[in-house]
Amino acid sequence: MVHGKDGIVFLPRPLSNIKYIKRENIDEDRWNGLISESVVSIAYGYTWYLDQMCSPWDALILGDYEAIMPLPHKKKYGLKYVYQPRFIQQLGVFSKVQDTDLTKQFLAAIPAKFVLAEFFINAHFGLHKSAIPRRNMVLYLDQPYEVLFQQFSKDAKKNLRKTEDVVFKKGEDISASIDLYKKVYGSLNQGISDWHYTQLKKACEIAHENGKLMHTTFWEKDVFLGMGLLLCSGNRMHNFCAAPTEEGRKKDVMHAYINHIIKTHANSPWILDFEGSELDSVAYFFGKFNPVEEPYLHVKTYPILGL
Repeated sequence: MVHGKDGIVFLPRPLSNIKYIKRENIDEDRWNGLISESVVSIAYGYTWYLDQMCSPWDALILGDYEAIMPLPHKKKYGLKYVYQPRFIQQLGVFSKVQDTDLTKQFLAAIPAKFVLAEFFINAHFGLHKSAIPRRNMVLYLDQPYEVLFQQFSKDAKKNLRKTEDVVFKKGEDISASIDLYKKVYGSLNQGISDWHYTQLKKACEIAHENGKLMHTTFWEKDVFLGMGLLLCSGNRMHNFCAAPTEEGRKKDVMHAYINHIIKTHANSPWILDFEGSELDSVAYFFGKFNPVEEPYLHVKTYPILGL
């Protein structure tokens, strides 16, 4: 049975072949291969990203790596719980096969040693309607740029005319770019510590080494206007870390950056995942580029009670 209040989910008995596996026993090649080839490929699920951003973490694995779910966890007052790490928008089930019962089965398989499991998961493998949807926007880039551009809002087109002289270069200093993001948005991101930013730098360096990071800086002549980092997996680009300088903000340079991504990757299988947002102002900005909503889910279960 289910109960819809506050995202609490009452779950069925799990499949017997879903096993709880400790991090050190995970086959990294098979795990990361499945993340890349999943119905929804989300870069936050790679072992090397999870290792930096939420150690410790363990996992649930169906059969012979047919489906997987990472379980970041902490301990407070001696009690273990599954939580949502910083700089990870969503996790959940990953599988090559679309099965809308998988999420319920995996949530039911979370071991009873965890008193609580409250986190954000993707909605691609189903879940009962009791889960709380959260806003996320994506833009499919499988059309020519001219077609995509015509669907931009009038305001977006007007702002782009102001940034015609902006030049985009390949970024070289990941640490400096993340420092800029922290300077611009750090005060708005409560609960994110210096440790999180340090770990994010490490994760992005590894992503770069693995060919999973697109790093761009924005310039007008010799004036630095901002930067953007895209974390990539499969055919999905996560717009997870971007920020303008003060001069870039005055020029509305973020319009130019989003347009640059779209123009560069138009007429391809890429999906631009805007990652947001629950903030109306952010959602309004991304909405100027005519994305579609692809919600993810906030779930809360009580494994210790079988709920």
